[in-house]
Amino acid sequence: MIRDLVGNVTGAFRSVNQAAADRRALLIWLLLGAALRTLLVTGVDLGKDEATYWYWSQHLDASYAGLPFAVIAIADAVWPGVDLVLRLPFIAASVCSALLLHHLCRLRGLSSSRSALAVAAFATSHWIWHTGSFLHPDGMLVPAWLAVLVCSERATRGADDRWWSVAGAAAGLAALSKYSGLVLAAGLFTWLLWLALHGRRGPLLRAGAVFVLCSSPLLFDLLTTGFLLPASLSTLSAVAPASMPLRLLLFLGAPLLYVSPVLLFILYRGAWSLRHQWRDSAHLWLPGVMLAGCFCFYALTRGQVKGNWILPAFLGIWPLAFAAEDLCNRRFVIVLLVLGASLAALPAVTLRWPGVADRLSRSALQPLNDSYTAIVSRRDLPREPTYSWTERVCEYHGWEAFGRDVDEMIRRQDLQAPVTIASSEYGLAFGIARYAHLVDAVALPGDPRFVRLAAPPDQAALHLARMGQQPPGVGTRQAVVVRRGAGCEPLAYEVFAPPTGPAAAGVGAIATGRESADASRR
Repeated sequence: MIRDLVGNVTGAFRSVNQAAADRRALLIWLLLGAALRTLLVTGVDLGKDEATYWYWSQHLDASYAGLPFAVIAIADAVWPGVDLVLRLPFIAASVCSALLLHHLCRLRGLSSSRSALAVAAFATSHWIWHTGSFLHPDGMLVPAWLAVLVCSERATRGADDRWWSVAGAAAGLAALSKYSGLVLAAGLFTWLLWLALHGRRGPLLRAGAVFVLCSSPLLFDLLTTGFLLPASLSTLSAVAPASMPLRLLLFLGAPLLYVSPVLLFILYRGAWSLRHQWRDSAHLWLPGVMLAGCFCFYALTRGQVKGNWILPAFLGIWPLAFAAEDLCNRRFVIVLLVLGASLAALPAVTLRWPGVADRLSRSALQPLNDSYTAIVSRRDLPREPTYSWTERVCEYHGWEAFGRDVDEMIRRQDLQAPVTIASSEYGLAFGIARYAHLVDAVALPGDPRFVRLAAPPDQAALHLARMGQQPPGVGTRQAVVVRRGAGCEPLAYEVFAPPTGPAAAGVGAIATGRESADASRR
């Protein structure tokens, strides 16, 4: 009996020590991955969406992704003008996401090895690699929602009802990260309402009160503006006219653009496994079903196929997928990790060295390269005129030198700095605002998405457009500036005077450009 007792105690200590060693090994690998991502984004300029998020963070409001934008604003205040500093919080958040997923897997009863495999597949997916390396709302949404899942899992297992308060706070942060966080939260509270109708009101009251408090800035903005910004985003990712069955097929396969084919199979395999355990995991799958259903509706009715917007729906069933016995044999694990890492490395390497993308595009991958326009709606294409994946990669390069050239051009025009510039390309306008020191505000005529963010077009001292795409109503051409990036085709932009006369005529109104933009936001 004593021998059995000693053996049990020794086994327990070994188990604890092994678990601690596994956690240390996992943390080391995650930190090494974070260091690799840091190296790969060093020297990469902000892309058009990143420049937009940066500009938005300088004119902060609660209309969209308040939490990521606030993080960007703080990082920029700590070390202004350094792109890498802006990305470091997102790299750190991706490490937190992986640790939270590992904890969730362990809470769901997965072994240490299976939990590590789930985290490895998660960390090497294109989606997580990208949102954990660059400025992206998902970079904050994913850890916030994983925190919701961990807290709700603890609460449902009877750990402490106070976990529901923490879950409500994390759900509020998810809502402040992206609109899809609101939909996920709606799924969570649908389940909590069901519990309340069956006599358990505590979870709904605890989580609901904290959620409303945390998400109140976004909720207030949406209600007071009549959901203005969500309505203006209704053209995003709208595919060309297609039949309903084809739209459904595109919707079901959309995550294929962001994860490996093997991992895509695993995600749907996890959804299939719910048929055996849906009763005890409603807090994991119901929010995902709500989000998937929401974007399935948009895909079928409006043709909006949003691969990355639906992926958070799978976070809750990730542990269920890796609990399946038939998915964890050695050969499948090797294929999973090699393929996942390879598909994550492709965009990571090409974004760092766009010449690699250019060489690949000249091979058999040319048809794939030209497929980029299929994910951009016809209405949005003039606002972001990118026609291939190689052009998309090159949007991350050449901006610092381009900004200096724009500054020099402004000096030659004898304009009173800082100035407001106008362009129908939001990426061009926000990119110049980031890298040209003599530009402090932008105007985006005809783009309702940024009506509260941009200055009025009549306050612009200069109008910029791609060579040969002169906007209607502008004055004479003043100059030509060219953006060049290593491994990229140079892009020439024409600079025009305002429509009312010479560029100098608009100088008097420029000084109030920032104040007018602020007033329009209010």
